[in-house]
Amino acid sequence: MRNVILFRRRLSGKARDFNWHNVIGIWSAIPLAIVVAGAVPISYPWASNLVYRIVGEEPPRPQAGPGGPPNQGGRPGGAPVDLSGLDNGFLLASGRSTGR
Repeated sequence: MRNVILFRRRLSGKARDFNWHNVIGIWSAIPLAIVVAGAVPISYPWASNLVYRIVGEEPPRPQAGPGGPPNQGGRPGGAPVDLSGLDNGFLLASGRSTGR
């Protein structure tokens, strides 16, 4: 196990590359596991509720979404968006009005 988790200095060529590949892979798994563990409660409601229960609190009740249909136009009120040119598309993406 020590050969896989520690760098071996006296190796050369393919053996050195293989050792470095294994060592970096093993040690990179630790921060990756921390990032994944932090992202799971953000992504899944069951995990978020589990965090609340672990610390001894009641999970919040799910909130009802907006009652109306989704905005199909891309602007408040559902007004259609004119994307006939690149300038209008850039202005829309940057949050500015196209002036029409």
